[in-house]
Amino acid sequence: MRVGLPIRRNFVRYTPDAKYALYCGVLESYARGDGILTLQDLFFGLTYKRHANDCGFRTLNDKGDDWRLEFSRAPRIVHTPEHPKLLTRYRYKVSAEAKRALQFAAQEASRNRVFWIDTDHLQCGIIAHDDQIAKLLETVGYSMEQTQALGASGRLKYPVKPPSLRTRLAVFPLLIPAIAFLAAFVAAVTYLHYQQ
Repeated sequence: MRVGLPIRRNFVRYTPDAKYALYCGVLESYARGDGILTLQDLFFGLTYKRHANDCGFRTLNDKGDDWRLEFSRAPRIVHTPEHPKLLTRYRYKVSAEAKRALQFAAQEASRNRVFWIDTDHLQCGIIAHDDQIAKLLETVGYSMEQTQALGASGRLKYPVKPPSLRTRLAVFPLLIPAIAFLAAFVAAVTYLHYQQ
């Protein structure tokens, strides 16, 4: 196990809802006693968010307590401040499966051609890497395809603000030095070409 995700830059692409789900997943891992974020912790982190009545993901919150009994989990943690920046204060580890699910979520967002990683991408990552949770979600209508369709329709219904240039550059910190180097190289080659 590695210490994972303590740096703010890793959370730049996550929406506030996705950060909150991760934060609640970390709280779940601490409630279990080991502080290692697993796929189940991430899944139960998704059940904390209260969705609007017309949202397709409302069932996650409604069924959360029933699923806790099925997985022999403790009751939900009562006090969960909705402040995603608190996530960076915790030192925790990420299991290999959870890490793969988070990578899948990022790939899923890129496949959808969206900058932000949202809760539906996290849910797709969990479905792709945990068969037990995938079967459980399928019983309430959240297969991979249905989750992707719900996420796409949700983005159309509730569009997210596009990222600023500063946010985009935070994801690619070496972009500015690379552009500066390339510009200096082109200027030097041009200068040398005209000197002859």
